Amino acid sequence: MVASISIVIVIDVAGSPPIDLEQSGGQLIATCTGVGVCGHALTFGNQYVVLSQDTGKRQIRVRGDHGKKRWFPTSWFDLSGRPVVKLVSLRIDDPLGDPLLSVDVVLEFSDGQRRWCTFATPEILSGGSGHAECPDGRLLMYDAPHMIIVSAITRDTIDTSIAYIESQGGCWSVRCVVETRSDYSSPSAATASRSARSSATDASILARENGLMSRPSTISQRPPTERHGNEHTNPSSTP
Repeated sequence: MVASISIVIVIDVAGSPPIDLEQSGGQLIATCTGVGVCGHALTFGNQYVVLSQDTGKRQIRVRGDHGKKRWFPTSWFDLSGRPVVKLVSLRIDDPLGDPLLSVDVVLEFSDGQRRWCTFATPEILSGGSGHAECPDGRLLMYDAPHMIIVSAITRDTIDTSIAYIESQGGCWSVRCVVETRSDYSSPSAATASRSARSSATDASILARENGLMSRPSTISQRPPTERHGNEHTNPSSTP
């Protein structure tokens, strides 16, 4: 009997080998647009010199904030090196402390835009009438990208939540326009934007009581960034 031998040849067709920009003398600047699970190594909006690029794995290697050279997903960066729009300050438009009321927050960004979002808790959602009755429950909310659900509405929770969302590049998905820079010199445009915001708020989870919208606001500068994560949390993305 003649034994048969099978030979398997594996060919890597993922793409070209990584390009070492350090050795080649080229320089590419990348702007971080989301830190993923590596908040200890990256900062949203910071620019990094790309040391190597692997187009096959869609990764780049940079020296992180911790001083170490690491590979990160290309999707976390803008390889054109352009600056990102960053949060400058936030203003809380409603009083804190009432567990049955949601809170509107106005965000001001470095491009001059002012946008708003609503903070709510699962209990607030459950206390509302909802959109539709279901056989064994209620449809409470859908299609609300401006709404942020937290376990408790406090100053620290709002600051930390917004800082985390921005670090993930998520502020674009949770904000609705209040004013743009061009609106500042146009009273009619500002009035229209406030009207649009009021309509969106009315469509939110609870109707406001008449006196709440006129209460004092709380203004803060850029919320503190608190970084978390471990470079080994996502080995497939950050070798």
